[in-house]
Amino acid sequence: MAKKVSLLVVVLVALVPSLPAQARIKRDVPFRTVGGKALLLDIHYPSGEGPHPVAVVIHGGGWRRGSRRSMSTRGIAKAMNRLGAAAVCISYRLVPKATHPAQIEDCRYAVQWVRAHAAELQLDSKRLAAIGTSAGGHLAGLLGAQRDFANPKAEDPVQRQSSRPDFVVSFFGPMNLAGDPAESKTLAGRLVMALLEIKDPHAADTQKKARAASPRWQLTDGAPPYLFIHGTSDRLVPLVHSNDMAKALSKRGISTLVLPVRGGGHGGFIFRLFSQESDEPPAYWKPACQFMKKHWLAVEKKTG
Repeated sequence: MAKKVSLLVVVLVALVPSLPAQARIKRDVPFRTVGGKALLLDIHYPSGEGPHPVAVVIHGGGWRRGSRRSMSTRGIAKAMNRLGAAAVCISYRLVPKATHPAQIEDCRYAVQWVRAHAAELQLDSKRLAAIGTSAGGHLAGLLGAQRDFANPKAEDPVQRQSSRPDFVVSFFGPMNLAGDPAESKTLAGRLVMALLEIKDPHAADTQKKARAASPRWQLTDGAPPYLFIHGTSDRLVPLVHSNDMAKALSKRGISTLVLPVRGGGHGGFIFRLFSQESDEPPAYWKPACQFMKKHWLAVEKKTG
């Protein structure tokens, strides 16, 4: 009887289709402590040996909610793993307990922390991308646009590292927060006002504050290539955000690609990206992968 049971098990195992290898995940890694509270990150590894190209994945949520373990964040990590890249999904301080520039400071430190610990984590510090959705796309865009905050003389060895990613992907992220004061009553306007602690949208310093937090207005020389994926029917963050930022990048000779998703709203279209490998990927994903491979994943490793 035992032999028959063993034979049956072997046959059943042989009939089960092979499943993709489960990604190895290193969870709850503290990378920064602010006000006595630790900020954590999760590292999702692809199969194979490192060092792996790495994406710092920044969640959305209007700067006031969201999580490094949200469905979209974990989905992007899964998509990156399929491309052979590791994904570092980070936490950052949220409104209203913390306002700008706390969010970008946390993201900046996360990039520096990953670079400082890249060797021990089997990550390639010279092929580091910042990827974000919505508010996370804004923060990823700001990381690439701002100057490099590396300080070679810093006491903290993490802060000696470059804070600028080698590549940026923004999924429907706002690139220009300096809008018409009349828009302050919209949902997007209220979120921006809360982020920037703006009480009066008509105040003299409002536009200055908004521009200081906008990738479009903080763009400096040396910015990396940018990939924008944005729905044409997005009412919360219209496509013009990505288009205008791309134009500004192109004027500086920076490689950029905008992939409009026809009929796509604010985010719903990306969930097809997180389906099983056997499913047909969305149409925008092939050109997106080609652009990522050219400017990030397949870039020859730098020396020095």
